[in-house]
Amino acid sequence: QRTLETFIDEYVQKRNDVKPATKEIWKQGKSGLLNFFGSERPLDQITAPMLLEPLRRVQRRGALRTGHDLREFAGQVFRYGIATGRCVGNPAAELRGALKPYTERHMAALLEPTSVGGLLRAIEQYAGQPVTRVALALSALLFQRPGNIRAMEWSEIDSKEAMWTIPSSKMKRTLNGKVNGRPHLVPLAPQAIALI
Repeated sequence: QRTLETFIDEYVQKRNDVKPATKEIWKQGKSGLLNFFGSERPLDQITAPMLLEPLRRVQRRGALRTGHDLREFAGQVFRYGIATGRCVGNPAAELRGALKPYTERHMAALLEPTSVGGLLRAIEQYAGQPVTRVALALSALLFQRPGNIRAMEWSEIDSKEAMWTIPSSKMKRTLNGKVNGRPHLVPLAPQAIALI
């Protein structure tokens, strides 16, 4: 069959190497597209103006990035249809520039070396939970994701070699990278060893 739902399901099933976060975006994308077009709409009957309407609806409710994510997902499904010879055009590609722009906000960062010293002093003087203070100090010393620091296990620490070995399954990688990837090695400074 050449319905939108059939193509989405087939495309998602073939792409089992993606991150869980991407699968969640795709799940939302499928829901958004099917809510608007229905499950029986033939893929090759969807035109650029038709596709633009649900994308604009999403953006009107304030979800600018979601609108762009949905356009990207639709484009991937249409490209898959073209590649398999069951669709001749990609209306999502024709919508480039048609949506309100989304500007990604970056996280705050210390850019001045003198600011880093102030941060380290503030961590040292932190009067809250000792575990929180240690986690903050390790973050400043090791430059690892907070989730990795929270999930650190004793079996991953080699104090003799001063090395933290994070298994690939705990890293932010594709499913293939998690299964077949190498572990991430983090050298531990003497200060980190003392905190651990």
